[in-house]
Amino acid sequence: MNQLTLFRILSYILLPIGAFFGLMSTIFLLTAIANPALLLIVFLFFCMAVYAFTSFSFLTKGIMGGRTCKASLKDWIKVNAYVCVCIATLFVLNSVSLLMMNPVTLRQTVSQLLEAQPNLPSGYSIDFFLKMIKGVSGFMLFTGIVLLLHIFINFKLLKRYNHLFSSSDNAE
Repeated sequence: MNQLTLFRILSYILLPIGAFFGLMSTIFLLTAIANPALLLIVFLFFCMAVYAFTSFSFLTKGIMGGRTCKASLKDWIKVNAYVCVCIATLFVLNSVSLLMMNPVTLRQTVSQLLEAQPNLPSGYSIDFFLKMIKGVSGFMLFTGIVLLLHIFINFKLLKRYNHLFSSSDNAE
């Protein structure tokens, strides 16, 4: 499988993930008004959404369509890709550490966290939270790997298709 085909597949996988993180950034933005510490999370999620859609625009308009793209599109892709490299690395490291954690230690940790939550409904068990943690960790691992592969290939394609970017922002 060549790079362009893999890039196309990863781009279509990344679109719904980018839409999900864009929606989450919108939801968290409303919460961040009351808690400014969440603004960093909003920024990171927004960067993932912007990267997914700008790189898809480069794929469809530039590579597949053969049309000239604005030079600012390349800048948007690069800036957001650098942020996404950090996010993806954190996703991979966190998920690997959780998935590789000793099951007994993980169960004890979740048990302690649940005991610290006195208002938790009785229907939630330790097993439920363990499944949820493993599911979220798997999603984070998948997202991080897809994002890192996509960014790596995207930088190579940006060099290869540099001629598609106009020197001025007059192109469509």
